[in-house]
Amino acid sequence: MTMQKQEQKKNIFAWLLVLLPVLSQYTVGPLDLDVVVVAGFFLFYIFTHKHLYLTKMNRSILWLLLYIIVVTVINLLIGTKYSPSSAIVVRTGKFCLYLFMAFFVCNEELTYESMMRTYRIVAYAATIYVIIQTIAFYGAGITLPNKIGGSAYDNKVEVGRLRAFYSEPAAMAYSIVPFVVCSLFGKKYRDGKLNQNFDAFFVSVGIILSTSGQGILAIGVAWAIWVLLRFKNGGFRNLKELLLLISVVVAIVVLYNSGILKFALERATNTSESGTVSARTSGYATLELLGPMQRIFGAGYGNYVVENNYGLGVFYDVVNYSSIAQFLFTQGIVGTAGWAVFFFSLFRKGNACVRVLVLVLVFMSVGGCPMLAILCPTWLILMGLQLPKGQFSRRSLEETA
Repeated sequence: MTMQKQEQKKNIFAWLLVLLPVLSQYTVGPLDLDVVVVAGFFLFYIFTHKHLYLTKMNRSILWLLLYIIVVTVINLLIGTKYSPSSAIVVRTGKFCLYLFMAFFVCNEELTYESMMRTYRIVAYAATIYVIIQTIAFYGAGITLPNKIGGSAYDNKVEVGRLRAFYSEPAAMAYSIVPFVVCSLFGKKYRDGKLNQNFDAFFVSVGIILSTSGQGILAIGVAWAIWVLLRFKNGGFRNLKELLLLISVVVAIVVLYNSGILKFALERATNTSESGTVSARTSGYATLELLGPMQRIFGAGYGNYVVENNYGLGVFYDVVNYSSIAQFLFTQGIVGTAGWAVFFFSLFRKGNACVRVLVLVLVFMSVGGCPMLAILCPTWLILMGLQLPKGQFSRRSLEETA
């Protein structure tokens, strides 16, 4: 294969990963567009490659995938269901397919640099569009749509909460927060380290404008770690970095005084019965439904409560799961512990960027769901591509052979 064709394949897989949350809003018949596209790429890869290569990281994911499948099948066979069988099968299949794509397909075709260059285009596009949405809404009272052929906002979405071309502000945050982290802490993917810091600053402004409380708190954690590391390493290395920090502070003050940041933070910290915190943590209340064995091994991936038909002590009729609550419900203590070991291994072996990605992912997973099928491949691929040689890609194994 020529170098040009290899580069095209890298770009295709990179675009696929970062656009999954956008594609998931569209449908092809009864199927979501992201499922159709991923399944197409999966079949293409299987028919054009003779082998699948296992690396250390792939083996860990393989065991987790097998555990998910076995527990789900057992619960379906014994008839312990909290969702329709068809929904359970689709959710489980989608999650397994996406993890398989990320760890057994994309790791053969991607480099960190190609991934980040593509990611930068999408993150900038989202930020620019949310800025346009903000100007249109607050300047002229016009609500611009978030997708082609769709209404401006669903009735369930609070007017004034902007989201670029994603399904909701939280989805936008889950999708581009990793870009901010990698721009601040990751290795160079384009010329000029300061340019990468500006990338982080610019996209952070977009996340704030989306009014996603989880996103704002997550980038707050990332920027706080960046500042602390600067002081730990002897302070800011040049005047440009100091000016960047001053720009961050000024932007925060301006956005807070405008009411946008204040509105988002009030939503994120509202602990009333009908507030955001109660909604985001309602999934934990469903753990009381599980018997002893299910608490240990889980109810099976995709087998969780969607509507509050069980008299739970939560305000909302629809139950919202954080990633941790969903993992505890569907994979039990054993499965969740397996994921904890997996992420601890990433944290131990990874560089500073991987460690911050793990910390931010865990932080967001307490009350949010960044480990959804359409979202987790981007997070995990970015971690894997920065691991030491031989931990993730076949290319690294060949280099060390």
